[in-house]
Amino acid sequence: MEKIQSTLLKRIEDPLFNEYNLEVDVFLGYRLHPVISGNKYMKLHFWMEKARQMNVNHIITKGGPYSNHLHATAFACKESGWQFTAVVKANEHTKSPTLNDLKNWHANCVYVNRAAYYNEEKWENYSKELNALYIPMGGEGEEGMDGVKKFFNEQLFQPYDYLVCSIGTGTTIKGIAGSNLKAGNLIGVQPGIKNYDTERLVNDIKKIKPEISVKIIEDKTLRPFGQFPGFLLDEMNNWYLQWEIPTDVVYTAKMFRVLMLQIAAGRIKSGSRLLLIHTGGLQGNRSVESGKLIF
Repeated sequence: MEKIQSTLLKRIEDPLFNEYNLEVDVFLGYRLHPVISGNKYMKLHFWMEKARQMNVNHIITKGGPYSNHLHATAFACKESGWQFTAVVKANEHTKSPTLNDLKNWHANCVYVNRAAYYNEEKWENYSKELNALYIPMGGEGEEGMDGVKKFFNEQLFQPYDYLVCSIGTGTTIKGIAGSNLKAGNLIGVQPGIKNYDTERLVNDIKKIKPEISVKIIEDKTLRPFGQFPGFLLDEMNNWYLQWEIPTDVVYTAKMFRVLMLQIAAGRIKSGSRLLLIHTGGLQGNRSVESGKLIF
């Protein structure tokens, strides 16, 4: 992993930022790789290395029909010449551009209901039977965290007052917390995942870096996980026109909106420096009706 390039870090301007004298930078994770996007590029690093060390050429992992993790892992396996099995939380008739890509990359898709999907022991045993490496949902685990930590340890960031990151399994934000990236405040934006264990995530982060202030925020007007209101598409288009930064409907657009609301409410200290972590996942926008987004 190379040192961060100027093309991966962008300063953005807005009248709201000027009002509170804020310097706001965005880490453009979607530029790390054209397919293995953003935090997936980081989280898969040590998982793929583990497979090589185990002399395994078959990976099994799981996700939904628009999963960024499935998409990235399937491509990584294709590039390595490995077998890939995707455990998909959907019925066998489900169609999506993501699943089409998986099939074109010769992935084996196993469709399961919710109960089977969350049965970790089942998939761990299934993987052992097939002599495959099982990667938990979203690349969760020490390998995923260490990949994020390694990436940010190798970058040359100046200290920030706030780091802002969308969260799923929490792997990325915990990896950032464990890295050398310095900030006094860490804000995680929860994209509407049902029954999310916020307290556990905060405690995990505090164990990693006790001195950091941690806040997990969810904007309930943005609908449940994987869904979005129409006005969010308008905001995504406006941000793109203003900053030339594409966002995705599942994670990063919700992060941007929450941040803007926090600033407008005076909850970000005036004169602060902020770093927003764009975690990629733009392929998920293929769930949006054609023509609704301008990028």
